[in-house]
Amino acid sequence: MLVSEQIIDSIVEDAKSGKIHAEDFFESFPLVQGPLWIYLQEEILPILTPEEAEYLLFMLFIIYKSIERAKTEIKEISLDDFQQAEEANWEKFDTNKSKIFKAKLDNFFINYTEEDLLAFIEDMLTLDEEDEITSIGREPVFVICKSLVDVCIKN
Repeated sequence: MLVSEQIIDSIVEDAKSGKIHAEDFFESFPLVQGPLWIYLQEEILPILTPEEAEYLLFMLFIIYKSIERAKTEIKEISLDDFQQAEEANWEKFDTNKSKIFKAKLDNFFINYTEEDLLAFIEDMLTLDEEDEITSIGREPVFVICKSLVDVCIKN
C-alpha cells in the first residue's frame, strides 16, 4: 500500500473545507483504537505542551485518514505492536548523532515504502513558521506519527 501525496493533500483539503471533521474522528477513534487512544492520552500527550498535543492530534488525524482512504480499513492496532514500532523508531532516531533535526530523519527515508507520509510528517515538523512545536517536542511527535504509519501499513 502506498499513500500518495495526492491522497494526503486531499485529506488536508477535505479537513479545511469541512468535508471531514477532526471532531468526528476523535469521537470514533477511541472506539476503534481504544488501547492506543488510552496510551496516547495517558503517556504521550501529558509530556507535550498543549499546543504540541493539539498539533500531534491533528497530524495523527491526517495520517490515519490518509491511510484509511488508501487502504479502506485499518484493523485495531495492537498496543504491543505500536510500542515495539515506537521503540524501534526511538532507537533509529537516537543512532543518528546529528544535532540537526532534519538530518536525524534522513535514515528513516532509506528503503521506506511510505515516503510521502514520512515527508508529510517531516514537513509538518520542520516548517519555519510553525511555532507550536518546540525543538524538544518535535522528537516525540515525529516518533509517534512514524510509529502510527508503521503499524497501520503492517496491519
